[in-house]
Amino acid sequence: MFGAPPQPSKKELEAAEAQTITDIKWTAASAVVLYFCTCGKKKQEMKYFWANFCAGG
Repeated sequence: MFGAPPQPSKKELEAAEAQTITDIKWTAASAVVLYFCTCGKKKQEMKYFWANFCAGG
């Protein structure tokens, strides 16, 4: 038939990996925001979370 699709280059794989990591971080951040919004947590807890998240912690 058509044969196997071409293998992605190293650059394409690195870009896909970086995008996947970014997507995971945004998904996790969204889940935490949703949790805090639905549980009525204090604004101070959100500040603490974002400070740690943005610092890579």
